[in-house]
Amino acid sequence: MKLRKRILSMAAACAVLFDMMSFPVLANERETVTVSLSNRLCVFSGWGTGFSRWAVEAGKSKTVSDKAAEMLFGENGLKMNMVRYEVSGGDDPTHSHFLDADKMPPSWTKTVTDKNGKTDHVVDLSKDKNRIGLLKKCISSAGGDLSVELCPTSPPYYMTVSGCTAGAVYSGNDNLRSDCRGAYGKYLASAVNAIESQGINVTSIAPMNEPSSLHWKAGGTRQEGCHVSQGEQQSKLLIAVRNALNNAGLSKVYISAADEADIDTAEASLGALTSKAAGGVRNVNIHSAEHENASFTKAAKNFSSVRITEADGLYTAGSNAGEMSAALGISKKIISDLQNSGASAWLMWQAVCDGRPDLDSGYLGLLYRDDLTGSLEATQKYYAFGQFSRYIGAASTLIKVDDDTIAAYDRSHNKLTIVAVNDGSVVKKVKYSLDGFGMLKESHVTEIRTSGRLAEGEHWSVTEDAAAVTSTGFSADLAPNSVTTYVIDGAVLRTTGTLGDVNGDGNINVTDLTLTAAHVKSARFLNDNEQILADVNCDGTVNITDITRLAAHIKGKRAIKDVRRYNEDDFITDAEDIVTSDEDITTDG
Repeated sequence: MKLRKRILSMAAACAVLFDMMSFPVLANERETVTVSLSNRLCVFSGWGTGFSRWAVEAGKSKTVSDKAAEMLFGENGLKMNMVRYEVSGGDDPTHSHFLDADKMPPSWTKTVTDKNGKTDHVVDLSKDKNRIGLLKKCISSAGGDLSVELCPTSPPYYMTVSGCTAGAVYSGNDNLRSDCRGAYGKYLASAVNAIESQGINVTSIAPMNEPSSLHWKAGGTRQEGCHVSQGEQQSKLLIAVRNALNNAGLSKVYISAADEADIDTAEASLGALTSKAAGGVRNVNIHSAEHENASFTKAAKNFSSVRITEADGLYTAGSNAGEMSAALGISKKIISDLQNSGASAWLMWQAVCDGRPDLDSGYLGLLYRDDLTGSLEATQKYYAFGQFSRYIGAASTLIKVDDDTIAAYDRSHNKLTIVAVNDGSVVKKVKYSLDGFGMLKESHVTEIRTSGRLAEGEHWSVTEDAAAVTSTGFSADLAPNSVTTYVIDGAVLRTTGTLGDVNGDGNINVTDLTLTAAHVKSARFLNDNEQILADVNCDGTVNITDITRLAAHIKGKRAIKDVRRYNEDDFITDAEDIVTSDEDITTDG
C-alpha cells in the first residue's frame, strides 16, 4: 500500500501537537541554494597562467615542456586557454643583484653598433627560444585556440630613470624616463611583431604591472614591476603604446590596464585616467578582489571586461583537511575573486613551483617540479583548479551564488554548471533551486569531485546521473573537505520577451541589430536572455545568420516568426514531480 495514505490518516490526530511543540533545525536538513540568472556576472572568457620563471625552466626540457603543455592546456588536463607572457626588460650587464638570474625570462633587447660606431637597441628573441617553444606546445595542446597577452614587467634598463629594471632609487618615484614613452611604445610594438613572426598570435598587451606599488626598488632581487604614477603618467604611457601599435599596423592588438595589485587601487587608477587614455583600453586587469567595490564595478562598465590576471597565494581552508587544505583555499579564492570583481577570466601567477612543497599547508602553484627526478607532479590544488577550468568554459555566463558556490550557464548547449566547496568536516546536504530555468525531460546531472589525499583520494571522480532532476532543481550531498562540480544537461533558460527585440524596448529596430552585431564581433557580449532574443532563427547560437534575419525584418523584407526551440511538452512539470515523489514512497505491502 502507499505510505502516503498512512501519513494522511495520521495527520489530523497529530496536527494539534505541531502547534504545541518547537522543533530545532535538524543537522541533516537540506540547505536551499538558489541559482538564478538574475545574478549573472558576465560572459566568461577563460582560465590561464603567467609565463614567467617556471616557463623558462620547463622550456629547457622536452619531457617537462611536453607534460606541462598537456597538463595545463590539454583536453585531459586543465583546459587553460590563456597565457600572460612576461616580456623581460633585461638589466644593465654590470648589475648582479637579481635572485636566480638564470631562471629569469631573458631580455628581448640586443645592442647593435653600426659601421660609424653608433649604438642602437633592437628586439631580439634568440635568447628566449626555449620559452617560445613551450608556448607553441601549449597552443597546440589547447587545440590552436590560445589567447596570448604580452606583459612587460619593466621597460629596458636604458629607458629607466634609475638605470635598473628592479625599480626606482626611491620605490615611489616613476622609473620610466619621460623622454622614452614613445620609444617604449615602439619597443612594445616591435616585440609584438617579433613574436608574431614566430607564428604566435598576440591578442593583447599590458604595458604596466602593479604600477602603483611601492615595492619596486633599484637593486632589488626581482623584476616584477615599474612604478608609474596614477593619472597623467599612466595616461601618457597608455596613449603612447596605443599610438605605437596603430602606427605599426597592430590596431587589432588590445591594451589591458593597469594590472594593479587589488581592486581598490584599480578603482583609483581607472578613475584617474584621461578620457583619451581610457578610450584606448579594452580590458581591465587586476590581481585580486578581496571584497566588492561598487565604484570599481561602475567604472569597469566602460571597458569590455575585467580579468584577474596574476592570482595565487598561500591560501588554506577546511577542517583538518590535509592535502585538501590548499585545494579548498584556492577554490574559495577563485569564487571570491570572480564574484567580487565580475571578472571574465582568472589566471594563475605561475602554475608550476620549484621543489616539492608541504602539501598539507599553503603553497604557490598547481604543479611542482620534483627536486630529485625533475618531473612534474600534480597536487590536490591542481585537481581543485580543474573542478572550475574543465567545466566552466569560454562564452558561458558566470552566475553569482554564495561564498562557497559559483555557477555558469552555457546557453548554446543548455548546460548549467555549479561548482561548490564544502570546507566543513561533515557532509553538507544541499537542495539546488534553479530559478528561471526549465528542465527538459531528458535532463540529467553529472557529479565530478575532488577530495582526500593525492595518493588515495578523488581526482575529478565522475558519477553519472548523480541526482534526480525535478522541475525546479535537484538535491545533492557535498562530501567533507571537497570541491564538487555539478553539470546539469538539459537546463533551458526561460524568457518572455519578443524574439528579435534584444533590448526589450518593445520594438525590433536598428538598436537590436547593432547589439547583435557587437556580440557576434565579440565587441560587447549579450547576456543569456538577450542572446535568446537575438537568436531569431532559433538554432541555439547568435551568428551572422541572425544579423541577416534582423536586417531583413527591419527593412520589411521578411518578418521574424516567433518560433521557440522547445514547447511545454518538452519540460518536466510540477505534476511529474509529485508522481515521482509518490513513487519514491510506495511499498510492496
